[in-house]
Amino acid sequence: MPKSRIKIIAIAALSGLGGILPARTLAQSAPATSPGEPADVLSPQTVRSLIVAIAKWRAEDFAAAGRDLSRLINAATADERDAMSARTRATTGLSLAELAADAHYRAALAARRGAAIRLAYVTEYEKPALIPKLVEAYGAAIRERQERRPVQPAVPKARVPAGAASRPWYEAPAYAQTRPASDSAEEVEDFAVIDWIDRPEEFIGSTEQAKALAPRVHRAASLLNERLRFDPAVRDDPGLKERLLEDKQRLARLSKVLTVWAGRKPPPGPDPQARAREQARRQELQQLMQARHAEEMDRIRQAQENARKWQAEEARRGKGPSLFDWLRPRSTDRPTPAAAPTPPAQEQPQPAPAPQ
Repeated sequence: MPKSRIKIIAIAALSGLGGILPARTLAQSAPATSPGEPADVLSPQTVRSLIVAIAKWRAEDFAAAGRDLSRLINAATADERDAMSARTRATTGLSLAELAADAHYRAALAARRGAAIRLAYVTEYEKPALIPKLVEAYGAAIRERQERRPVQPAVPKARVPAGAASRPWYEAPAYAQTRPASDSAEEVEDFAVIDWIDRPEEFIGSTEQAKALAPRVHRAASLLNERLRFDPAVRDDPGLKERLLEDKQRLARLSKVLTVWAGRKPPPGPDPQARAREQARRQELQQLMQARHAEEMDRIRQAQENARKWQAEEARRGKGPSLFDWLRPRSTDRPTPAAAPTPPAQEQPQPAPAPQ
């Protein structure tokens, strides 16, 4: 609904000029009083503000509607909130808390950049109606799965040879027909967040699958973060808070893994010609190594034969030690040199006897 129509509806409702607009338009825009409700519970200013807020919500101006509803909720008493809730339920089918929660949630959806959702100010009065909406949206985000879509392989374009522009227009060139595409289309399976949230490091998929799954991971993580911000049960239940934080950490790890897979280049496909060239290169290298080994063995055998011939020739001539004696191993046991002979002991002269 355009904003000009909102202004017309609001002016007509505030001024009481019911004859300007059709009765159906006023009935859809202005909230009706429920039977048995006291007429003096809500002030005229509150009624007019509620009418404008509902008109903005119907015109899908959810940000402005959410601000007006939050202002009315904070300024009203408990009895006034009950009266406004009865009017909104009779007009829109939603209670005051449900209407404010719906306006704030849709405003966050419209203002998001990417897949993440960030809620603005939310009153305590509407939180009991907002939390089930966040839980439902989170469950849908982690279970969302697109149908398998067939992917046709790219048709290779024919190469245009040089000098093709000089061909007459009435002659059908041979390269005019492109090669036919394959009839077989490969089906790409689309993953859901719940498939990998318990084992994010084990993700295996293609680049397209990672790019398709990443926005849903971001949306699920943002919804989980909003529940941690606004759910009163998180403050009262430490076990619930711990479980939600563990899910948030797993989603963060899965997001990092998907970022790596989304930027990874696909491996090149098998090339039969390259495989044949590699096999031929390996065979040629093996043959070359075998030939070099055979040549080296021949040289060793020739050297051994020449050494035996030279040694036999020198032994036949009898020219003393051979030149190859130095190649023979020498014994380390050398003979012990003989001890030098001990000189004979000289006799000592005896002293002369003393005279008597």
